[in-house]
Amino acid sequence: MKLNQFRINKYREMNKARPLAFYAIIIGTLMFCIWTFFLVVGNVPEYNIRPTEISFHLVVEFCTAIMLIISGLRVLLSDGHGEGMLLLSTGMLFYTLLNSSGYYAQKASTGLISLFILMLITAIYLTVIAFHGSRK
Repeated sequence: MKLNQFRINKYREMNKARPLAFYAIIIGTLMFCIWTFFLVVGNVPEYNIRPTEISFHLVVEFCTAIMLIISGLRVLLSDGHGEGMLLLSTGMLFYTLLNSSGYYAQKASTGLISLFILMLITAIYLTVIAFHGSRK
């Protein structure tokens, strides 16, 4: 399928979800790569302390990453399809960012908390731009 610079929906408007789709692909890819790296090098100390809790957390993180990548690609490569899936995966991202912020707040790591809050604000902003006033 040939990618156009701007996708036009049935209302003859540019697809406003494209910036969110790019963001989803970037964040999803980074999440997947970072967690894969940590698992390969054995840098997940919680496995020794709370193996069940961290296993569930990793499943949520990987599912979120995969959903972000798939939904972002679906929005970019199709004519107006995939916005619902993108909205769902963005909601999953909201959860993981808030959950991770709580984990690092307990460790008093203000740098990572600031990063996650910035990512959350960006995701909320792009979601509002993408879906506010949508005719669908």
